[in-house]
Amino acid sequence: MAERVEILYGPSSVIYGSDAFSAVINIIPKRPQADKKQFGVRLGYGSFNTNDYYAEGLVSNSDSFSVTVMGRVYNSDGFRFPYTGSYAPIKQYPNPLVPQMLQSINDHNLFANISYQNFHFGYFKRQFNEGSATGLTPRLYVYNDESKWIAQDNIFWLDYTYDLGKFGEINADITYSHFKLMPETQFLLFTQSTGFNREYMTGLDQSIRIKTTYNVDLLYDFKVTSGIEYTYIDSIPPFANISLYGEPVKFIGNVRKNIEKNKKVFDNHVAVFGQVSYTPISSFALICGTRFDYSQQSEKSFNPRLAALFRPSSMTTLRLTYGTAFQAPSLYYRFEQFDTPRAVLTPEDRHVLRLGNQTIKAYEFSLTQGIANSVMLEASAFYNDARNLISRVKYSSSTYSTKYDMYTEGLRNENVGAQRALGAFLKSTIRIVDGVDIMLHYNYTDAKMKAHFNTEKRFVELPRCAKYKLLARVMLRKKYF
Repeated sequence: MAERVEILYGPSSVIYGSDAFSAVINIIPKRPQADKKQFGVRLGYGSFNTNDYYAEGLVSNSDSFSVTVMGRVYNSDGFRFPYTGSYAPIKQYPNPLVPQMLQSINDHNLFANISYQNFHFGYFKRQFNEGSATGLTPRLYVYNDESKWIAQDNIFWLDYTYDLGKFGEINADITYSHFKLMPETQFLLFTQSTGFNREYMTGLDQSIRIKTTYNVDLLYDFKVTSGIEYTYIDSIPPFANISLYGEPVKFIGNVRKNIEKNKKVFDNHVAVFGQVSYTPISSFALICGTRFDYSQQSEKSFNPRLAALFRPSSMTTLRLTYGTAFQAPSLYYRFEQFDTPRAVLTPEDRHVLRLGNQTIKAYEFSLTQGIANSVMLEASAFYNDARNLISRVKYSSSTYSTKYDMYTEGLRNENVGAQRALGAFLKSTIRIVDGVDIMLHYNYTDAKMKAHFNTEKRFVELPRCAKYKLLARVMLRKKYF
């Protein structure tokens, strides 16, 4: 259903803002074609009674109108764990609990897009329904279907492009995003003294983004992109409802109204950006851009990007890029704090911590070389420097837990340190015969993180990935109709 896929390498916050940390993948949908219908179905079945269903359809009845729909349903009984090692305490669970830990999966996605002339309306839904107990304290949390984490994303967008002729074009889009933990999200606990206990969770994050972009071709082979973006966000950070009510209650009715009234946090975000590209000759281009972001809750951020592209022949491309990017911590996770063994929001501690933006600075040089239309070689060298990385750490060894009337460890998100990565990769794709390709990929990455994960702020240096990776793949393609 895609016309083409564009990959913008390196940090790309200039145009795309927060989260464009390492690259941007831009999927361009197919343009409407007169009286065209296209449908596809994929069915899959695997171990643990796993079912994977996917369907897509495209219908257009003119050069300016089309409807695209894609959907996927994925469900599975999930994996099982034997009663060994640290999971031995689960033997205390009485019947009728399942004899093994059960973490079932019931997920589904839906995407729809309607195009009419210069208007594009889209909708995306994702529901995540999976077991939540894996990795939690087995002496407390029951590993069965009742312990589950159910989250839902709903995103709507409307995009409009107005052609100004020789004066360029204006693009305007508005996007509404809504994420929430469903009321059925819960942890099921069991202790010999209290028996079964339920903890229902709350979490909500929604935003409205309005963005306007102006593109124009100027004299002397200059192209300019500029724009402004505004985002409003309100959020309820995740916490266990029992921390407010002293009893397990769901996020519905008056409970929901009370939580939304007293626990929401807000943010207003404004950004301006601009980018200039210069192509003095058809084989060479220079790109320079910058972006400035201001937020009530996050740090101000300034991010430049420079790139040079040289194509001495149709088979050779050289690219040199430098850029910075940022990732602002969401309100959802900014105020997320825990006492163990359960999650709880502690509003009185909000003033103590102010998370900084995660930032990255990146340099990359790459070469792509084709040989006789049957071999494609790619080589790249890069260096990345990431700062203010956020991770969940122990901020206190003595946090009072109202649920268990005792002091436990406290966990929260903090800026913990930095990571630097130096690496290179080599990739070759060789066409043996029509429909048969061999790909060889070698990657070297020396990535180390220097960070702290405890109350003493003692920094440690940790490797972040395997240094050497080698991949070999055979790809077969066959067109039947």
